[in-house]
Order: sequence, then structure tokens, then C-alpha cells
Amino acid sequence: MLGTEQGALLSCNRKFKDPREVVSACYPSSTGPVLAIERNTFFPKLFASCSTWDVKVWSEDLAVSPMFNLLSKDGYVTDVAWSNTNAPFLFVTKTTGCLELWDVLVKNQDPILSFKLESDGLVCVHPKQQCEQIACGTGNGCIHLLEVPKYTSFSNKHEKNLLSSMIDREGKREKLLEGMTREQRARERINKEKNNVSASMESTVMYSVDEVEENENGNIKEFDSNLNSELNDEEVDDTVEEVPFFDLLFVDTLKSILKNEV
Repeated sequence: MLGTEQGALLSCNRKFKDPREVVSACYPSSTGPVLAIERNTFFPKLFASCSTWDVKVWSEDLAVSPMFNLLSKDGYVTDVAWSNTNAPFLFVTKTTGCLELWDVLVKNQDPILSFKLESDGLVCVHPKQQCEQIACGTGNGCIHLLEVPKYTSFSNKHEKNLLSSMIDREGKREKLLEGMTREQRARERINKEKNNVSASMESTVMYSVDEVEENENGNIKEFDSNLNSELNDEEVDDTVEEVPFFDLLFVDTLKSILKNEV
């Protein structure tokens, strides 16, 4: 696991065959740099990350959002570590010199224990293997060795079962939310496509109506122009074919008759 200055968590594969398989997953943690990443001893798929403002608990099966977001009220977070004896226990060090103990099964809003060790602040915490002791370091090189008392009434086996059930429940809930979100996006996309089709059909119909009106107006104008031209042609023909009242042959015949009578 790697943390970046931009706040992303990268799950890397050292046995990759293709360069594209180096980064197997990316978890968006925060806007600030990732200070520490720690895997749970009992559940390797469960890991915690800390930035300046908060601590997030992740599962490898849920890459969209963290399972828990543990917000600290006073000071800045410097380090985080899981307990080696209790699966749900998290140790958090602060710049105020306080050491916080969180139990993700009991409380997610506040730590179950918080006490001040130094006035200058703590920079790191590390639990001892298979022991209730932890070591906290300061910026001045001072190391505090502490023994953590028992703050839970559950047995280790019961704690593991509860934590496993919680991980499964959160995984199902996250997948359900992803499915609902995907379905909502699909509906919005379908509605948008329907609206686009309706708008295009309306524009096509309006265009067709306008085109028909233009064609009708054009036909009327063409008919009027043809009618006017025909009328003009008829007037011209009348003037050309106009004949006098007396035909010339009739006039000649009349003259001959008058001569004979005389």
C-alpha cells in the first residue's frame, strides 16, 4: 500500500506481469497528504489511513468510500496503528501530545480513551508484538512505553466474529448503494435521451409544417404568376387576331353589284 501527497491510496502488486497491473486499486482518501497506512493484524483486507485531519478505516472490497471516518476534535493526527491483541482497537497520536484509543465496534464518534503524554506532541506509535504494550515517540527523540489496560468485555474470538460481521455488512451496504446509484444514473440517462428524442421530433414536425406552408405559398404564387401570364397572352392574341367589320372580299362583291345596277 502506498499513500500520495494528493491524498490517494494505491494498492500495488509486486508480482505483476503487465505494467498496467502494478496499481490494482486506488482509494480516494482526502485532499491532504497521506501520513500513514496500517493493515489490521487479524483482517489483512482491513486497513487504516491517516491524514492531518482524520483517520479512515478501509476495506479492500470497497474502493469507493471508507467504512469509517474517525474525526479528531483537537490537534492534528500524526500516526495510526492497529492493536496486535484486539482486532477493533486503533491507536492514534496527535500534535497535542495525546494518545487516543479507538474501538470501531463500540464508538466511531469519539475515542474510548485519550490521555496526554507530552506537551510538544507525539509523532509516531508502534504496538509491541503479542503484547499489551505500545511505544510512542516524540520529535525530541523521547520514547514512551505504555501498557494498555483491557477496555473491552468481549473475548478475542467474539471480537473477531463481530468485526467480520461488520465488514460483511458494510460491504453489502456499499454494494447496495452502488447498485442504487448506478440504477439512478441509468434512469437519468434514459430520461435525458427521451427528452432529446422528443425535442428533435418536435423540431422536425415544426420544420415540416413550415416547409409545407412555404410550399403552399410558393404554389399559390406560381399559380398566380401562370394565370397572369396566360391572361396577358390572351390579350395579346386578341389584339393580333382582331379583324375589321367588313371583310375585303365582301367589299369587292358589293362594288361589282353596284356597278351592274348602274
